[in-house]
Amino acid sequence: MENKEKNYISNDRDVAETEHHSHSSHHHHSHHSHGHHHRHHSSHKSSNNRKKQNRKEKIERFIRRNKKYIVYCVVAIAVFICMVFVGGYLDRIDRVGHQGESVGEDYQGEKNSASHLNIDIPFFDEDVVIVNPAVEAFMKADGSLSVKDVYDMYSSYANRLDVGVPVELSYEISEVPSGYNVKKAEIIIADNKSLSNPSVYTLKDYETKLYVYNLKTGTRYYYRINLTFANETETSVGGSFMTAEGPRIMNVDGVYNMRDIGGWKTASGKVIKQGLLYRGCEIDGSIEPKYTITDSGINTMLKELGIKTDMDLRAESDNIYGTDALGAAVNHKYYGTQMYSQIFENKKSNESIRKVFSDLADKKNYPIYLHCTYGQDRTGTVCYLLEALLGVSKENMMKEYLLSGFHYGDVYGGHEPMEEFIEKLSKLPGVSMSEKVEGYLLSIGVTEDEISSIRKIFLAD
Repeated sequence: MENKEKNYISNDRDVAETEHHSHSSHHHHSHHSHGHHHRHHSSHKSSNNRKKQNRKEKIERFIRRNKKYIVYCVVAIAVFICMVFVGGYLDRIDRVGHQGESVGEDYQGEKNSASHLNIDIPFFDEDVVIVNPAVEAFMKADGSLSVKDVYDMYSSYANRLDVGVPVELSYEISEVPSGYNVKKAEIIIADNKSLSNPSVYTLKDYETKLYVYNLKTGTRYYYRINLTFANETETSVGGSFMTAEGPRIMNVDGVYNMRDIGGWKTASGKVIKQGLLYRGCEIDGSIEPKYTITDSGINTMLKELGIKTDMDLRAESDNIYGTDALGAAVNHKYYGTQMYSQIFENKKSNESIRKVFSDLADKKNYPIYLHCTYGQDRTGTVCYLLEALLGVSKENMMKEYLLSGFHYGDVYGGHEPMEEFIEKLSKLPGVSMSEKVEGYLLSIGVTEDEISSIRKIFLAD
């Protein structure tokens, strides 16, 4: 009994010692593990620092090696951003145009309660060409292409090559609010900023654009668009544009081969005034039925061009219908002139030329429509004499003459008769062609005062 109890007690002591040892052992192990973890954490942190340092060094080496290309990329991105902003700005300008540009003495921009509307009008960033592509190509060819060559090149693209090209004026209202439907649209256009003596056009219902024909070349035009809305409010926007230099080819319904002789420069540096003398075909259909002016054409001649004199180089007997195509208000005069070298043949021929230039010297006769039947031969002869007197170069006088070929493709004998005529003029006394023609006109009875008057009428200051 005692032995068993002792043994039991001994076993308890052994267990206690064993538990104590185990606890001590566990405490020692935990302390060892903590030290190991601390060393591992420090090692890991050091490894991360080395990796960061390596990445930094790699980036720096990459930048040093590729510095030039990186700079290029940065510049390219900057340029691209600038182009986006500039492109957006220019696009806005192109869309809005000269909105609200001050034109006209009483122009006040957008008025009344309609001033908040966004109204877009055209933006003209370069001179507007108002001759057709065929004429433009001929003028730029500098003698390398004949009228016949150019006519053949372009004849399939258009029905007529002897008419001008219009300028388009328009407006567009963005996000139209209720009550702002356009009731009336009026476009005023003039060759001066104050808009004095303007041409006035009223657009028809729902029209937002206007094609303006017969503008002068090489001229700055100003325009204003006046809008009246259904709610009786009004607004105005305006702008300007420049027409390109070149021959002024006219567009008058029922009239062919018509152009202004103005716009050409002289040897003295002056420019022949536009809007004074127009040349072209007959307008009463006596020889060619299609050469018959329409009511619309008559309206253009009288109201837009203000023609006062019909200088008809035909004989009165050539007008088989006896028609005054432009009406009784226009002075219709016949001259029965000859063409080219035939004007030198006899006194009758000389007298007809004298009468023509005597009437050209009278300022009251202008604006004038000068014509024969086809607008090339007799008309070309008189116009050549006039242009020579004013001092236009031989090259430009020939170009002006050849423009008639854009009506019929130069099928009426070419320009050989004109070359023969020019050769005879060249043999007259005088140094320049202007002096030679002046001498000729004086010899047939045109006075010095009349010659002086003609130059004053046509040559701009």
